[in-house]
Amino acid sequence: MDKERLLGFTPWIELSIRRLYYSNNIILRKIKKYYLHNSQHKIKSISRKKNQGSRDKVIDYLDRLELNRGDTLIVHSSLNHLANIGMNVISVLNYLRERIGEEGTLVLPAFPIYNEKNCREKDIYVYNPQKTASATGLMTNIFLRMPGVVRSQFPWNTLAAQGPLAVSMMENNMETDLAHGKNSAWEYCMNHHAKILFLGVRSSHTTTMVHVAEDILDEAWPIKNWYESKTFYIQEGKKEIKMTIRVRKNDWGRYNASWYRSFCLTKDRILVENKIEGINIGFIADSKQLVDYILKYALMHKSFFRVPKKDYK
Repeated sequence: MDKERLLGFTPWIELSIRRLYYSNNIILRKIKKYYLHNSQHKIKSISRKKNQGSRDKVIDYLDRLELNRGDTLIVHSSLNHLANIGMNVISVLNYLRERIGEEGTLVLPAFPIYNEKNCREKDIYVYNPQKTASATGLMTNIFLRMPGVVRSQFPWNTLAAQGPLAVSMMENNMETDLAHGKNSAWEYCMNHHAKILFLGVRSSHTTTMVHVAEDILDEAWPIKNWYESKTFYIQEGKKEIKMTIRVRKNDWGRYNASWYRSFCLTKDRILVENKIEGINIGFIADSKQLVDYILKYALMHKSFFRVPKKDYK
């Protein structure tokens, strides 16, 4: 068992680590930088040894997941490890498209990159669905250039989709000021019982669908002062609009017991997650079941954000 799953048995060790991280401890930051550097070096070293046998084992595992023609499938991915076994972006996308068929809708997170290049005013960024690069990996950036792919106009935790539901998924996403709230593309996926696949990434790091619970409750979410405002300029062709949205305050991240959440989701058979040939593969068969699970515990004041009692409504 790896260290994250071991620590996931209880939220308290994880929360202690998060509080240290959010404290801007200089020594801890240096340790993280060292760890990331060495992890990337290790990946590059291994990638020189592509293993056909490993590739076959990964494909065999994926073949046994409950993916069917006509499914709506959200894919969170990192291709660093998949490249080690000779799987590239196009081969992965072709495989997924074959599994869900032309009648299925393939969905990838396409979170925009915001930096000094698209900052027009202090803390106000420009988002262009056609041009703004995605922060969620190489596969998404290639996917965005494929025929029939539609990207949400909403400037935060954006989705891109290809398939029969792609247009309707994005149709009403500007009618909300919350990325995962009512009328959002994320809520649409939930209502269509989208399946979620994690390729080379951990569910504890990337299960964005859980935020639908927070945003559809909105004012009924049991924790006070949950949101802060952000403003964007959104470009679509020659048109431009200025939009202010609400996002979860970053500081709440220190209370997020996401390792423990993955442990609970696995225990209650909502999530299946394993390492196959060193590659993390996770699968959630029904995003509606996932969101209902998060809602149930949040309304009991047992959310996976373990905040001080004074912060509850």
